Amino acid sequence: MPSLIINKLVKSFASKPVIIDASFSMNCGESVIISGENGSGKSTLLKIISTIMKPDSGTATFDGLDIVNSSDLIKKRLGYVSHQSFLYEDMSVWENLNYFEKLAGVSKEESKITSLLDLFAINEYKGIKVKNLSHGTQKKITLCRCLLRHNDLMVLDEPDAGLDIASLDTLGRLIGNLNSTGVAIVIVTHNKEFGNSLKGKNLILKNGVLQKG
Repeated sequence: MPSLIINKLVKSFASKPVIIDASFSMNCGESVIISGENGSGKSTLLKIISTIMKPDSGTATFDGLDIVNSSDLIKKRLGYVSHQSFLYEDMSVWENLNYFEKLAGVSKEESKITSLLDLFAINEYKGIKVKNLSHGTQKKITLCRCLLRHNDLMVLDEPDAGLDIASLDTLGRLIGNLNSTGVAIVIVTHNKEFGNSLKGKNLILKNGVLQKG
């Protein structure tokens, strides 16, 4: 049985349709890569999947749980990266990650902070305030925040934005490794080369309709 099932989602803003028909399904351990022009509704779709926004109609279920009616249960199993970092700019990298790790209920023995900073080669920045870091480095920290605990479903809105070539390679390998452990991942990207480098189902959101890429 598919892990994530999106069926005929519709969403409008001020009577203007943004998503007319979005449907797809995926299993645990798979990736779906979504592309499309700016303003096509990609981020809106990810917000619906992430339980942040409700659709006007249609259904979305994860592991049999309705995304609207069981949002609290799904959030406990969901990792979400958006355009916003949701980091505290006046706190250091380490302070941010330590705070979010405690918030997620991760014990010191299970802490992944050091290994994640090493993974993205940003350990040297751990004592620096977030506001003093580049957009690309902040994106890496946001990815680290999302990975502090295990997630069964990850929803990544342009996780590659602002990353250098080495970090893109790291991110691609990380996504593959997460898939191999059974994590389902939905990704939006404008980078065709990066999207094509990932193993998964490629879709495009065009004129409000999600279709094969």
